Amino acid sequence: MRLHSTLFALTLTLTLGCGGKGGGANTPDESETTGIDTGPAEDTSFRGGLHLKFQMDPDLIASMDTPAVGWFYGGVYSSEDVDADGPLAGATVVEEITVELDMGDGSEPTGIAYSAIDIALPSVVISGFLDVNDNAESTALGPDDGDPVTSPHLDNTFTITPNQTALVTVALGELYPEP
Repeated sequence: MRLHSTLFALTLTLTLGCGGKGGGANTPDESETTGIDTGPAEDTSFRGGLHLKFQMDPDLIASMDTPAVGWFYGGVYSSEDVDADGPLAGATVVEEITVELDMGDGSEPTGIAYSAIDIALPSVVISGFLDVNDNAESTALGPDDGDPVTSPHLDNTFTITPNQTALVTVALGELYPEP
């Protein structure tokens, strides 16, 4: 019985221990054994990230009826999917952003409030709004009168540097609706 157990353990060790995925060194990977074409390997040459701070102009904050405090709802978009009015119809959100912010008096940006680490695009736009009256859920997650919003044409386009995470400041530069 002891010899049988030793032979079984030796066979198991040779089967599992000689080449990684349960076979010898020449064992094909899973896509070759199943016949499924998994396509070309993903290009990771543009992978980089952003640490986001947020800022508003002090004059804009002073003109508001409520404090510039609330939840920021927005997203990271490919810069090709955004024009001067915001994301184009059908634009895909690369990463959703939901973060609580207190803009203070606007004299300084927030600390790092959000990190988008694994972005595989050369250029992105941050688009969103600060829900200052806590009613975004009732407006189908969109801004309403008086909510500060980002503007793609106001420095919210960022270049992704491969293998680096850049510190950037997102500008909430207008109140909704635009005048």
